Amino acid sequence: MTICPTCKGDGTVFVKSMDLTKNPPTKTGFDLPCDTCDGKGEVTKDELRAKAKRLWAELRDIPTNKDDEIDVEWHIFTKGTEREEIWHWFENEFDLSVATDLMRM
Repeated sequence: MTICPTCKGDGTVFVKSMDLTKNPPTKTGFDLPCDTCDGKGEVTKDELRAKAKRLWAELRDIPTNKDDEIDVEWHIFTKGTEREEIWHWFENEFDLSVATDLMRM
């Protein structure tokens, strides 16, 4: 088992939101159970790789522009993020090689 890279072992993730009942609206947020480790704070290598493969499959369907930037927001990435930056995130977040483990090169 290894510490979950998403929640850093806490088992929860903070979700930002806006409280529109206030005037002016204020930033707020709340904790939710981490979906990477199901709130356990730890994951196995197999669980991490399975999540990476699911996200990689999603990324294939995300449109990009002529500059190889994503055309829509996707998870933590804003529209206009370069695809290569997302690839580096995969490698750092999941401790794998995009070329070897996800692209099968």
